[in-house]
Order: sequence, then structure tokens, then C-alpha cells
Amino acid sequence: MTFTNNQLDEIEYACIMAHEQGTDDLKQAHDDMVSHMETLKTGSEWEYIFPNDNTIQFGDHGFNESEIWKNLDLQEMFNEMNIFEDENHCHRQLSVDHPYRPEDIKLCKQHVLTTNDTINATMKLHYCGSNYWTGYSEGYGKVYVPMNLIHLVSPEHDMNVSMKYMGPHCKLPWRVFYIHRF
Repeated sequence: MTFTNNQLDEIEYACIMAHEQGTDDLKQAHDDMVSHMETLKTGSEWEYIFPNDNTIQFGDHGFNESEIWKNLDLQEMFNEMNIFEDENHCHRQLSVDHPYRPEDIKLCKQHVLTTNDTINATMKLHYCGSNYWTGYSEGYGKVYVPMNLIHLVSPEHDMNVSMKYMGPHCKLPWRVFYIHRF
């Protein structure tokens, strides 16, 4: 149960008055409230379930909650950094002028963008949906895999694929158009 500051002040006033009158129940309630207010200031967010048994708490998992938040923050920063690096790598590839790019993707090495905005790269399967599949390519991020190519996808291995850059207007700007057989 959560109380507003006004309600807490009223309870505290009633308890102080009860202290003066000597009612044991209200004295105990006042002492419990003061003790509870102190534990809220110095303790964690978790409340004990049973008043006389301080072994079980809501959210009690045997580890420090600040460590959980720290680990979640680190994981979020790691994922955001990977996305930033993929976008930055893609931007560097696309910033090369077309006259300086090779024309034929069949003759290109991996990670060389052609004049048609196609590239050879490696990809690992990421998501298998009913309407679409996606993969993840290091340096390029999520890649759309058309349904007509899913019979060539190897879920357990990295695959060599040819991808086309569809443009920044797409949610997944890279699209697989060919999966190379080993």
C-alpha cells in the first residue's frame, strides 16, 4: 500500500497523539511506520512478504538489483554500439564514388561495393518468420532474405551471400539476391 505525504503526516500525527494517550496498538503502529520509512530511505525497493519472516521478498533472487541494472545497461550499450558500427561501415562503403567501384560482382572480393550497389558478404540466419526471414551480416546489420531464397539458407552455418543496397527508405536496406553454394 502506498501513502501520499499528507496521509503519512496524518498517520504520524495520530500515532503521536496515541503515544501520549498510551494506546499500545497505536504505539506499535507508529513504531512500525517509522521503521518502515527508515528502511525505505536506506534499503532496496523490495518489500518483505510476511511481517515476521524476513526471508522472502518480492523480487528476491539472491543477487544485487544494481548489478542487474548495470548488466542490462552494458548489454544495451553493446548492442547500440554494434548498430552504430554497422551503420558507420555501411556509410563508408557507400561514400566511395561510383567511378571508383568495380562493375561486376562476380569478380569482386568480399566487402567491396560495386557500381550497382551490390556486395558479397557473409551472413548468419537471424529470424525465421512466416512472411519473411532476416539474417545478420557483420558490418552491415540485418539483411532481408526473400522467401524465394529460403530453401538455400543454412540455419547453422555462416553463408556467403550477394546483397543489394535498397536505400535508406527501407527498414532493412540490405536485401539478399543470391546465396552462394559451398
